[in-house]
Amino acid sequence: MITLQGINKSFRVAKRSSGFGNAVKALFSREIETVQALRDVSFTIGSGEMVGYIGPNGAGKSTTIKIMCGVLTPDSGQCDIDGRTPWKQRLRHVRDIGVVFGQRSQLWWDVPVIDSFELIRDIYRVDGALYRRNLDEMVALLDLSEILKTPARSLSLGQRMRCEIAASLLHSPKILFLDEPTIGLDAVSKLAVRGFIKKLNAEHQTTVILTTHDMQDIEALTERVLLIGKGQILLDGSFSASLQYRAAALAGLTTQFAWGFMEILAFSAFYRANPAAFPMEFSQLVSYVWIQQAFLALFAPWGFTGSATETIVSGDIAYDLARPLDIYNRWFFETAADRMSRAALRCAPILIVAFILPSPFRMTLPSDWLQFGLFLLSALLGLCVVTTYTMIDSISTFYTMSRYNVIFVILADFLAGGYVPLPFFPEPFRQIAELLPFAAMQNMPLRIYSGNIAGADALRGLGLQLFWFAAMLAGGKALMNRSLKCVVTQGG
Repeated sequence: MITLQGINKSFRVAKRSSGFGNAVKALFSREIETVQALRDVSFTIGSGEMVGYIGPNGAGKSTTIKIMCGVLTPDSGQCDIDGRTPWKQRLRHVRDIGVVFGQRSQLWWDVPVIDSFELIRDIYRVDGALYRRNLDEMVALLDLSEILKTPARSLSLGQRMRCEIAASLLHSPKILFLDEPTIGLDAVSKLAVRGFIKKLNAEHQTTVILTTHDMQDIEALTERVLLIGKGQILLDGSFSASLQYRAAALAGLTTQFAWGFMEILAFSAFYRANPAAFPMEFSQLVSYVWIQQAFLALFAPWGFTGSATETIVSGDIAYDLARPLDIYNRWFFETAADRMSRAALRCAPILIVAFILPSPFRMTLPSDWLQFGLFLLSALLGLCVVTTYTMIDSISTFYTMSRYNVIFVILADFLAGGYVPLPFFPEPFRQIAELLPFAAMQNMPLRIYSGNIAGADALRGLGLQLFWFAAMLAGGKALMNRSLKCVVTQGG
């Protein structure tokens, strides 16, 4: 239906400085600046699709719409809409499209709305029977009966926009371009316009291209979005699957950066008073915090449990029970893979920033390759330990039917060194905490990387991790076998 390939468009803008003298000078010589509005814009829209076209002011949205309407001619590139090039076959092309520019009006200002509709019918040479059928449908769906005899200049903004949309559809176009159709509308008018657009698309399979700054319009009407910025297409995908995921990922990274900075700054205030009073060198603490934030998804005992908990609560466990597989093993590797993939995506930006920060907030490398190798081995064992722990937490859902064990998770994160590194714990409490399974999660790899634990102590730490991994693996499998014997799923 619509194919754009390599579309480029630039505008020449005249500029001058303020003042009478510069105004006279501009009559003879002007400063001309070339503004690149579109840069290699390419996309395809199928028949009957409803697509959101979004971006900041000046991004190129309206320029793209005008090129697709035949109003503007691009500098280069190809645009094929239903077998036609809009700017070359404009008269034939515009018979099959409808356009609503939110800040422009196609209604005649001083005549009743119905007269504007009649004039539009004559312009498009719409058959009388088709015109009456379309008019009746628009009047009913957009609630226009009481304003048809009102001049356009006397309409409210919401009333005028409903009339603009109706005017664009009187000739039954195959494609409808909506450029900010809800701008300035109140909530009731917006709902009415959204409802009509959805009904139009569902019943007539009209292709709709919607540009707007109102993300509620996009979320309510479209599944696919095109995001443009500085004249380039930045994203082509699902609103929910793409934009929301990216926003969540960006928010997560921002939170991790902020938490890491706050934690390091808080500790630095204490270290400045008496550095010798603390069990870790400040450089070790900095590396500990940045590695912790970079690999949060790998070691945190919360938030990354795969699909196990939801499978139990929803009853979808019935599918797993009907398959020839070891459910524990599947959930274990799914959870571990989920953690690794999330950590791989998020660690790079944090590590890059951490290595280029000024001293003393810069992260440092381990003292030698042996220490780095011990860290990698400890990180693998730490992932195994935290995964076996989250497996036990998930399996407990068979008995609690609760997706969240908040108090238990906070306690586990605290004892794993998630809030304060274990060396800062009071001595009797620290000795006990370092023997618990939580100390075998993030505590061990982070302290080995930072150099706080090395040599024989590092090897003993790896042994502790291996012990707790084996112990919790055996305990988790036993708990799973017991739980599956009494599981009950209801319904079909």
